[in-house]
Amino acid sequence: MDNPTNNYLYSILEDEYILEGQAHTGFGIIITSTIANEVVAKIEDITTSKYELCTLVQLCNDLSLDPIHIYDVVEDFLL
Repeated sequence: MDNPTNNYLYSILEDEYILEGQAHTGFGIIITSTIANEVVAKIEDITTSKYELCTLVQLCNDLSLDPIHIYDVVEDFLL
């Protein structure tokens, strides 16, 4: 049996955001199809902790998470 391949690459998205007049650096997730080489989903400003989000992104890549599950994963991450 062949090993499943990951058709999606999860990466960290970093940008500056303003909330209630205060600027902050926020981190999100961008998902790219490795087959079509195009962005299939993007969730911005999930957290201000790059370290914690890097751990989540690595797990998504390691488990070859299908992008249809990313919103549930992010919701659980924020709880």
